[in-house]
Amino acid sequence: NDENIKVIADGSSDVNKGTAKEQNSALSKEPATPQAPVLADVKESEDLKTALGNAVPKLGNSQDETKDLKNDKANQVLSLLQSDGLPVLSALQTYVPADDDDIEEPKRPDGSWYKQTVHKGDNISTIFNYLNLPNGTLAQITKVALKNDLSLQIGQQLHFLIDDHNNVLELVKPLSDKEQVRFTRLNPKDAFSVIHEPVNAHVQSAKAIAAFAEAAKMPNAVEAAKDRAKAEEEAKLLAKQEAEQAKKDAKSRPRLLVVQMRRGENFKTAAKRAGLTPSNIATLRQALSGKVNLNHLTAGDTFRVLFSNIGTSSSITALEFNTSRNGKVSLFRHPDTGAMYEEHGYKPTTGVFRRFPVNGNLQVSSPFNPRRFNPVRRKISPHNGIDLRMPIGSSVFAPSDGVVTYAGFMRGGGYTIIIKHMGAYSTVYMHLSKMNVSKGQRVHLGQQIAKSGNTGRSTGPHLHYEIRINDRSVDPLKVDLPAGSQSLVAERRQKFQSTVKVLKSDLYKDSLAMRRQ
Repeated sequence: NDENIKVIADGSSDVNKGTAKEQNSALSKEPATPQAPVLADVKESEDLKTALGNAVPKLGNSQDETKDLKNDKANQVLSLLQSDGLPVLSALQTYVPADDDDIEEPKRPDGSWYKQTVHKGDNISTIFNYLNLPNGTLAQITKVALKNDLSLQIGQQLHFLIDDHNNVLELVKPLSDKEQVRFTRLNPKDAFSVIHEPVNAHVQSAKAIAAFAEAAKMPNAVEAAKDRAKAEEEAKLLAKQEAEQAKKDAKSRPRLLVVQMRRGENFKTAAKRAGLTPSNIATLRQALSGKVNLNHLTAGDTFRVLFSNIGTSSSITALEFNTSRNGKVSLFRHPDTGAMYEEHGYKPTTGVFRRFPVNGNLQVSSPFNPRRFNPVRRKISPHNGIDLRMPIGSSVFAPSDGVVTYAGFMRGGGYTIIIKHMGAYSTVYMHLSKMNVSKGQRVHLGQQIAKSGNTGRSTGPHLHYEIRINDRSVDPLKVDLPAGSQSLVAERRQKFQSTVKVLKSDLYKDSLAMRRQ
């Protein structure tokens, strides 16, 4: 400032009293008096530049005026020093005042902003799935997120910054009315960084958010929406075709179908030719899974299908496939459970508890653990059951007889079913994609009750399964389960054998078929 300039000028006569060598020495030592604070504190040329630049006040009304003022003041200092014969550092002679515009702003990724509102039942995983965003990206974000960073509340608005290749570069989520968290990276190969900052710090003004496009308009989301719409349209068309065919065949399809495979056709075409509906075909595939591969049927193979009545609205009660690969396989429907068994394959287990509600190889992705770290909520919370990893749509069966006490949607568990079994036992099934039973319905051992899914607060497709005794959760892998009553077992076995006798007779009664297909 002007005062500093005066101090330097007024103190010059004291410095001039020595020789040139003494003058140089005086510049490099600590000041004896406070009369030359600017020169005495400068040890490097860059420090001198900064000292002079900072000594000039910003009095102009514009950046150009301020820059000119800085130049004028610096030149005045230089002139005073030279007029008094003071040695001047070369850096000062080439001094250029710093420009505020030269300060670099932190780099931000480029892309387009989208906004997504949180609705009932949403979690960060379901939103990513709905918008067709990669699970790998969510995993990267989850890896660096802090506690509660990804907890959602209904009505909150998430902001996504998407680049030209549909990669997520930034995700912004509010934490409160004043704070937000921003996950950011410059390019898709970088790891995400976490920034906690004031609300709307990622935009120049809150008004800019109004211009954000809805997340449903993201390229990936648009593509996913088209796929969903196409699937829904195909499902509607299939249902319409099935309904039209059902009307035609409702009064004409016989109770028994006898079909022989022709050269060049597969099971699906042969089944349609015989009059089987898509739902009938699906039932046969499920019943014969692991017994007969319907994709490997060849010319000359035969199959019989017996129904409960005439017309397409009736259900399958018995079937027989006679193939060159698998030989003869016959199945009969149990009148109580609705499940299909071979003639001697029904093993009644009244009161018996199956340990698992699914078939096939089991993969326990998360065991029973009262002190488990919840990966979604990111805190210690009890895991009162086991998680079984399986594809969405896998069949879930009742492990024992019982009555459905709950069948609905839970915020955390998604579509959930609770069954009360004999005695103090009950079971819980969460994250389902479809429920085949309703509250108050009685179910039997082996009956399909649902399809597995990924609904609710879930990190991926799986079935959460609990066993409770007196409403207290126990480890499904270790708990002792009931063995059942032998007298009731014998009674049920005899009942099924009587049913098989009748169905078997009808299955081979060709008069029930209008003609051989």
